[in-house]
Amino acid sequence: MNVCEPHLHSSDSFLCQYSSSSVDDLLRDETVIAVISSGDRTSADTDPRHLHCVLPVLGQTSVHEVWYAPERVTAGRDGDLQWSSGEELLFAAIEVDERDYPSLKTAIHHAYVQLFDLSERRGYPSIVRVWNYMPRINQGSGDTERYRQFCLGRQQAFNERRYQASAYPSACAVGHDGHTTIIYLLAARAPIKHIENPRQESAYHYPRQYGPASPSFARATQVDWRRGRQIFISGTASIVGHESRSPHDLAGQLQVTLENLEVLLGESARVCQSGNAPAMDLLKVYIRHPLHFAPVQRAICDRFPGVPALYLQGDICRRELLVEIDGVATLGHCATCSLPY
Repeated sequence: MNVCEPHLHSSDSFLCQYSSSSVDDLLRDETVIAVISSGDRTSADTDPRHLHCVLPVLGQTSVHEVWYAPERVTAGRDGDLQWSSGEELLFAAIEVDERDYPSLKTAIHHAYVQLFDLSERRGYPSIVRVWNYMPRINQGSGDTERYRQFCLGRQQAFNERRYQASAYPSACAVGHDGHTTIIYLLAARAPIKHIENPRQESAYHYPRQYGPASPSFARATQVDWRRGRQIFISGTASIVGHESRSPHDLAGQLQVTLENLEVLLGESARVCQSGNAPAMDLLKVYIRHPLHFAPVQRAICDRFPGVPALYLQGDICRRELLVEIDGVATLGHCATCSLPY
């Protein structure tokens, strides 16, 4: 069987790697800005750079998502928030127990306001990418569905901070069986550019049938670091226009999802006026049912051979969807950018 296991990436311009080293060993590196662990929690997160997410890892017992800065980072805690930062990049995270709030909507609104305020205070105004892992994402019906209530709280925070839809960052929202919502983000000092997929309706323009507040995210986000230009890709699933394709059909959904990724990479090259499509550097794959791990892994390895991939069990935001993929890509020569490549 064709197996693509996560491994270290050697590119000097790459900010993230997957590693099976121990958390303690990883955090000894003072350029590590964040270590994101998945699966069962084995120790307290005493270092602000370490965040534990409860989504189970598929295919391996322990793999960590490790973000690096090119220089020594600083880190701390600010109320409920944990953060670390380098010259260009801020990592910030919050764990929310909604039992402390009147409603899920209120809890999410409060969490996002805190994250936005921290990013502004510390001088990283450009929100690049947000990961949202929440309990029981599909529970409830109609507008009471938990994902729709999550979207309401997030939208309220964006509205209060006067975000235009064109400024919404890339994001994903995935469900789990734990008790708290984990939200973490990356923010930059530099201006960024958000990118939409011409094959999909912008999520923030979805019709009313998807809830009282449309999902507030971009399909991808481009960032110009000193070391190169990267594309952060949102959670991408089997959606064309605004409609789910191949509901409950894994093979059909994989085909549509991978086609959506290819179109998005091509659109990123067009928007950035690059002669070549971005090269995918890293993938994170969310799978609703663990029994689908092997066929999903084969499809990913066939389409993106050699690209490190982390597979997590998680519920996709629409009940009929079985798989979602996000990732990071590096863009080559850019006609409008003076950065060396």
